[in-house]
Amino acid sequence: MRVIKYALVFCVIFSFLLGCEEEKKDKTTFGTIEGYIYAPKKEIKNNQGLLAGLFFCESVKAPPGFEPVAGAKVNLLNVWYTTSKEGFCKFSNIPAGIQCLTINASGYQPAVQRVIISALNKGAVTSLAVVPQSIVVVPGEAVYFMAAGENKLGELIKLDAIKWIPPKGGQWQGGVFIADKPGRYKVIANLDELSKEAEVVVWDPTSQETATVTGKVVNLEGKGAMNSPIIVDALPIMGITDNKGEYKLLNLPAGVLLNIFVLHNKAYVSTGVVQLEKWKGKSLDFAFTFTPPQEPSETPVPLSASSGSENIATTKASGYLYQLNLPENKDLPFVLYSQSKLYSTDLLPLSKANVSIEELPEFKTTTGEDGMFQFTSLPLPGEEPYSILVVWEDNYFAFPFFFQQEEPEEKLPIHKISLYPKECTLMPEEKLFLFGLGRGRKDEIVFTPQLSWHWDGEIGKFEEKEQIFTAETIGEGKMEVTYGDIKEELNIKIIPLEDTGTLKGEIKDPLGTPLSGLVVKVPGIVRVGVTDSKGAFSIKGIPWGEKVPLEILKDGKVISQPVAAITKGQENTKQFTVTIPTPSPTTSQPAEGTEATPALTPPAEQPSSVITPASPKEKPTQPAIEKTSTTPTPTNVGTKVKDFLRKLFVRKSPKNHK
Repeated sequence: MRVIKYALVFCVIFSFLLGCEEEKKDKTTFGTIEGYIYAPKKEIKNNQGLLAGLFFCESVKAPPGFEPVAGAKVNLLNVWYTTSKEGFCKFSNIPAGIQCLTINASGYQPAVQRVIISALNKGAVTSLAVVPQSIVVVPGEAVYFMAAGENKLGELIKLDAIKWIPPKGGQWQGGVFIADKPGRYKVIANLDELSKEAEVVVWDPTSQETATVTGKVVNLEGKGAMNSPIIVDALPIMGITDNKGEYKLLNLPAGVLLNIFVLHNKAYVSTGVVQLEKWKGKSLDFAFTFTPPQEPSETPVPLSASSGSENIATTKASGYLYQLNLPENKDLPFVLYSQSKLYSTDLLPLSKANVSIEELPEFKTTTGEDGMFQFTSLPLPGEEPYSILVVWEDNYFAFPFFFQQEEPEEKLPIHKISLYPKECTLMPEEKLFLFGLGRGRKDEIVFTPQLSWHWDGEIGKFEEKEQIFTAETIGEGKMEVTYGDIKEELNIKIIPLEDTGTLKGEIKDPLGTPLSGLVVKVPGIVRVGVTDSKGAFSIKGIPWGEKVPLEILKDGKVISQPVAAITKGQENTKQFTVTIPTPSPTTSQPAEGTEATPALTPPAEQPSSVITPASPKEKPTQPAIEKTSTTPTPTNVGTKVKDFLRKLFVRKSPKNHK
């Protein structure tokens, strides 16, 4: 009996430890990768007449016989980067692991290359990881091998002391193998007593030992994917799906492992491995793992209104959106924004949601299948962080947007901490991402180190690592955040659904013209309203009160702060009159013989944005409050009369409209 008891105790302890290990494995870490895109100087053409041989390498020095590719479109997990004239590209905040990078360049066959994203700089290495594990190339092409350490949890660790035993049959330079003689070759990475092998096959394109692969590619809806390129390792062979999603690849090497990649919208969407028999055909079907967004346009990156310098500093920022499964409030959808990827049974990744920057509405993107979105080349915010506007079906949400700045070489002293959101009102089971920013002596945002969070309350729980607060019971509590001797507090209030109401309203200017595209917020809640073409909006879940404060914003700036009476469980209506401030003219003047433009083309070393901002000529930055004459002249009498009436009405409008 005693033996059975000990066995049971052992099983319980073992299961607990195993569960802890699994939980650690689920935590997503992020890393950065940067490098260069190169192509052979000597032309290698594929079966469709395109040049081949594009590849990514971290070395700034081009391998012998290769040159950098400027203007290449590089995609990594739905993030786009346009290479500089030196071929440079960089990706930050990428989930650690082995990822697939896609390279597109004008006149070239696309290339897909596996790369290692390491998030840890140190740790106990128990094994090695090498990519690619196997690859097939032709003479004249290059392969870049990467290696990283793995700890017992499978996490990847950056290594600087790897010793390579390069393959024969070609040249070797800093991890780059330049193929020359056909054959099978081994590549070995060594670290102390650890080693890892990989294989590279240099295939003779004149060989008669070939085979054929046919199949079909379907999208997420199960329909045939048309015009999707199919490529095989680094071989100069490419197929394209027809209008039924079917493809055929001829003259493929037999007797070797082949990695086949499927692209759509110039991004990698699926892969498969196949080994063929000589002179025989094989069928291999593919299904999309997700639908990538369209590649960004060549539109210059817009500046913020306050920017006047051509040396504008930019940043990258990403996040995740989740739909909460709330049985109690099923008629009131709720979205959670998080800076990191979350794993929870009550969270569903929110895909195909539209995300934009309120202060810079030109910056727009769409979430992927995992709920992730990202902006690059985003001008650094000023005194306050940006706010993101999320549009999901008929629901609108707004969140303060966290961005992790790179740690500066010289750290500025922190004199203050600002917490976001500044106010917090939730209903039971709702969740909210909280974050803090450090501020310098002049109240400027500086690098934010690790903060200490202390939750004092019984109305909910706080996960400090993810910085997610979950509301549980009705009441109030206090969050305290410290950094050294600096302290800041945030009050959190939980209210029942029965204590909320709905506000439906219309917003017009003093002449009665509906104002569209305005955002209406209630401080403390994430649900917002956005006016349509009739100036109408609607917000649900507003705490009741006789004078509930509102904020009406245009491009992220508050232009009015009215109040509204909200009755419990009722639909409340109100009309608002708002005057849109006239933008002040810029003081900078264009040089003689040049055209003035509000946008700035990014420097060559800066990435193109993941979003597709509209051209200033296509989308006016000033709201169209009134119709203008099709043939305006400086002496237009109608315009003068309209201006006089506008001034007259504004002067006589009641002051309590706010």
